[in-house]
Parts: sequence; C-alpha cells; structure tokens
Amino acid sequence: MPGSDLFDSDALVAVLDSASSPFITVDDDAVVRYANPAAVEAFGYPREDLVGAEIEMLIPREHLEQYQDLRASWAEEPAARSNSGGIDLWARRQDGSTFAVEVAVTPVTTAEGDVAVVGIVDITARIEAERYARQLARAHLAMAQLNDAAARATDHGELLEKGLVAFDRVHEHAAVTVVRSEDAALSPRVAAALAAAGDRTTPYVGRAADADDRVAVLPILGDGDVLLRVVVRSAGAVLDDPSVRAVLETMAANLSLALDRLSQRDRLRRVNTQRIDLFRRLLDAQDEERRRIADDVHDDSVQALAALQLRVGLLAHQLREVGQPGLDAACRDIESELDRVMAGLRALLFELEPVSTSTALLDVVSEVLGGVPVGDLVVRDVEIDWSACPDGEDPALLDLPPVLRGQAARILKEALRNVVRHADATWVQVLLAPDPDGLALAVADDGVGFPTDDAAPSAPGHRGVASMLDRAAMCGGWCSLERDRDRTFLRFWLPRRGPDPGAITVHRGE
Repeated sequence: MPGSDLFDSDALVAVLDSASSPFITVDDDAVVRYANPAAVEAFGYPREDLVGAEIEMLIPREHLEQYQDLRASWAEEPAARSNSGGIDLWARRQDGSTFAVEVAVTPVTTAEGDVAVVGIVDITARIEAERYARQLARAHLAMAQLNDAAARATDHGELLEKGLVAFDRVHEHAAVTVVRSEDAALSPRVAAALAAAGDRTTPYVGRAADADDRVAVLPILGDGDVLLRVVVRSAGAVLDDPSVRAVLETMAANLSLALDRLSQRDRLRRVNTQRIDLFRRLLDAQDEERRRIADDVHDDSVQALAALQLRVGLLAHQLREVGQPGLDAACRDIESELDRVMAGLRALLFELEPVSTSTALLDVVSEVLGGVPVGDLVVRDVEIDWSACPDGEDPALLDLPPVLRGQAARILKEALRNVVRHADATWVQVLLAPDPDGLALAVADDGVGFPTDDAAPSAPGHRGVASMLDRAAMCGGWCSLERDRDRTFLRFWLPRRGPDPGAITVHRGE
C-alpha cells in the first residue's frame, strides 16, 4: 500500500520515503502496511512482496518467541519505545541471512486505524566493534596477568604455572597446548617446572590443524634456546587479528624475559654464594695468620723484651752501686724505650689475639673491652637498649651463633683500635640493641670523629673501615659510621640466622 493512502500527511510520507534508515508500519494484525525504500533495500524483498506480508516473515525463526513477547507487551501499553527495551533483536533478509537490529516503535493513528511505525537500525557493525573491543580487552587483561605473574614469581615453576595459564585467558574459545622442545638443554629447575605442567606438556610434533582452525605457535626462549612452544588454536578468526597476534607474541616475549631473569638471578646467587664462601675462607685464613703471629709475638718477642727489660733494670741497679750515675741514666732511657715498645706490642696483641666464641656474646664483649690498651682512655660500662623488643627484656636476644660472635668480636676490636689510635677520645662505650631478628652493636666515643670520606674504602694497606663493612655484609648485616653532635658512632647489625647469599654485597674484595 502506498504511504499516501495510509497517512494523511504527504510531508510525513516524503520524510519516511527519503529516510536512510528502514521504516515499516505494522497494523494490529501484525501485517506490514508500508515500507520505505531503505526497508526494501535492507530486507531484499520487492515492495509488493513486503507490503501486505506478516511481519514474522522478517524475523528469524529462533527469535519468533522473543518477538511475540515484545509485541504482547507493546499491545498492553502502546506507547513510543526505543532501543527495544534493552532486548537484543534480530531481523531476517529474503536470502535467509540475519542481522542485529535496534527498533523504535511509535504508535500513529491513521484513517484506516492505529498502526505502529517501526524504525529499524542495523547494528551489526556496532556489535562487531563491541565484540572486538571486548576481545582485545580480554587479551590485554591476559597479558597483564602474565606480566603480574612474571613480576611476582620467585622460581621457574611458579612462573610457568601462572604464566602459561594466562594464555588460556586470551580467548574464551581458544585451546592452548604447551609443548616441550626436545632438543633444548634445560636446567634442572626449568625441567622440573615443565614436568609439573603434566598433561598440558607433550612432545612437539607440529601436527596439522583442523580445517577451520587458526593456529598461533609461540616459542618461549631461555638463554637463547627454545625451551617450549605455546600452541594456541581457535576455530574463529580471532587469531587472524593483528592486534591479538601482537598481544600473544608480546606475552611470549615477556615470559621468555622473565625466565631469563630468574635464571640470571639463580646464576648470580650461585656466584655470590661462591664469592662469599671465598671471602669467608680469606677472613678465616687471615684470622688464623693473626693467631699464629700473636702466638709468635707473645712467645718470642714479648718474652724476650720482658727478659731484656729485667736485665737492664738489674744492670742499672749495679751501676748505681758502683757509682756510675751517667750509665745509670742511660739504662733508665733504655728501660723507658723498652716500656714504649712493650706497650706497642701489647696493642698489637690486642688486635691479633683471637677471642673465645664459646661463651655468650656479652662475655665476648666484656673480654674485648678488658683487653683494650686504655692509657688515659676511660672504658665505660656496656649499655643495653631494649626499645626494639616488643616483648620486653630477654637475655637470649643478646646472643649470636658462635660463627657470628667471632665476626662481631673482630669488628668490635677493629672499631676500638681506631678509637685508640685515631680518635683522640677521653672515653669509649659499647652499646647493644637487640631486636627480634638480630643484634645491633655500636662503639661510641667523644673523639674528633672522622673525615667525610672515611666511609669510603680505605687506602691500600689500611682497610680498617672497609674490612668492617665487608665482615658485616658477609654475615648478612650492615655497618655504618655516624656523627651525632659531640659523639661518633660505629654501628653494625648482624642477623641471628645465616646470611641470604642473594642479599649480600661484599664491599670490596681486593
């Protein structure tokens, strides 16, 4: 039926005929009474076949029930509606193809009765764009999950377990298989991680895809070799999309980099462990040499000088008896020089002699302080700070394992030696500050302090500060020099448990 026969307004007919979107009118019997040229083109029916036909001809069979519910709802309340009330609608062309639509229904009263003017919009492109956006967002979310796993993983097994799962999440209809490269040389850690993948890991045989499958094969590298391949299959065209392919390739590259990072970390830890072990052996050798020298000095040089001092004193007494005052004065000068040399040797023995580590650390500290060649230096009592212990005072927290007691004693003796030799101090004090994880010690004095570059490595042959830094680091702790008003502090902290090789950095090795 021509629109002019249905509508009273020729202007309305002209508007509908010239509209770029399809418009049809439907009467109460669901019969199409009018179709504009755009509707004829959209549905593919000649106008004479379209007008006068029931509207169900334009609806896919599987959506008829949905349309009937919508029609009944509109009949109960015949008001203008748009966007189909939030319901996804589909239309069918003459050739049987379907397309997604949105409709706007407007009731109109004509000379022949009430009709509904239905405006139709093909939203296929919009739905495809939304689907593509969702797919790309899903792929990027999968990549973010893999990157998070790569950032958090602490071993190869955890990385592969969580990283490979991310490939499953790229597309809901994708099938992912992890296949191992048979010719790859795998480290024990990586091999164990692959074995943990179980049924997902099969020998790679490059089997052909099904006819409709799209396939992406993504190599995962380790140390430049292909360790495994992630094979992603999808029956849709999603893998043909360059953006999705780029996301998959980036995920494979990121997983490869993360595996390399863990491998490098393990290698560095092994090298650092070996380095620390060598450094510890060097310190042990130095301590053993110090002990040998101290024994030799004590048993030979000190005893010989003590005997010589007695003989000079006896000679001076004899000279005074025979009336030789000039020679007597010379003997006293020799005695004075011998006293000076003996004091120097006693200071050397303080540095060289080992401290027993079979007793508690507090006793070790007391032993070290008792051996300080004081002169005019006042050695104050040990002070203990319990503020870092939430459960209050606990004497057990003041101790360290025997191997750490020895290193603590050596650092303490080196610090006290520096005070005696260089600080020009009037007093020195040792402070202890236990905490739940370790023990901090500090040597405080009122001396002249240290130059601003004293924290730098010592000059060749004078490695006092650097040696203390290295010893603390070897034990998994730290050492620092600080100046607070008129006091200088050398502080060091040692853990009660063994050091973590991955966290140790030796200050200098030369």
